[in-house]
Amino acid sequence: MKTNMMMKYVVLSIAIFFISTTAIAETVTQQKDKWGWFSAISIYNNWHVSQGYADVKISGKIFSAKLFDSEGDLTIEINGQISQDKITATAILKDTDAEPCKMTGEIKYLDFGKNIGTDILLHEIHSPAVLVVGLTNYRQK
Repeated sequence: MKTNMMMKYVVLSIAIFFISTTAIAETVTQQKDKWGWFSAISIYNNWHVSQGYADVKISGKIFSAKLFDSEGDLTIEINGQISQDKITATAILKDTDAEPCKMTGEIKYLDFGKNIGTDILLHEIHSPAVLVVGLTNYRQK
């Protein structure tokens, strides 16, 4: 039962992520290093959703991201590794007493003709709560 509920939340989050990235892809004028992000955390019967800008670094198989809110405060820091198009990472929620979150997900490289993009979708594993993080970067070729 809990697994089915968790899967519903993950599927819902993925749908929200791809709807938002499709809308962004249609109006792309971002620079190469400008990333947007969202996070969704299930808390009891609700989702707490946040968004902002991110500093993302991908160097070979190493992935890191610092997620900032609209006021410029660091809210989540993620470090991990990329193997093919899969990411395993640890997320640290800043200014909380939460334990580091083990996450897994995918990275997608997209080509829209005049524009290219990178989407990353991560979700927490082995936890009663669910943290989902999406990162997106679209730019002109």
